[in-house]
Amino acid sequence: MKNSPIFIWHHKNAIDNIIGKIHRYIGLDGKKQDIPYYNSEGQEFKAGIPENLKQSGYPLFCLETFKDVNRVLIVCEGQKTQSAFAGLGLQCVTSILGAGNAHRSNWKNIEDAGHIYIAPDNDTNGDRYAKTIYQLIGESP
Repeated sequence: MKNSPIFIWHHKNAIDNIIGKIHRYIGLDGKKQDIPYYNSEGQEFKAGIPENLKQSGYPLFCLETFKDVNRVLIVCEGQKTQSAFAGLGLQCVTSILGAGNAHRSNWKNIEDAGHIYIAPDNDTNGDRYAKTIYQLIGESP
């Protein structure tokens, strides 16, 4: 029997429509596993990511919080951190499926942001994530 996910994050687009979801599972060994559900069949989502999203880049998680290019936008490492910042009313996004997948995301939707802060985890993966994000979105003039 499959365990129930400990988190389910609903993924919305910029106009607040649900486009998929991420289920997080924690194994008995303590390892986490995020399973994407982006294959839509009507109002239901099945596990996996459709080819069109793989080719165009994974959508950013919580892009719907980015409404004002003049306010700071925070790029977080992961859905839990993003959810915490969003709960404070901040504009924040993250790539889906962990720090190692930042390069698979479509960052074009935030290129108009005037001020971007990067909020990685305080570990080796976080350092790599921050560097990758910086390279992907570039330095603002």
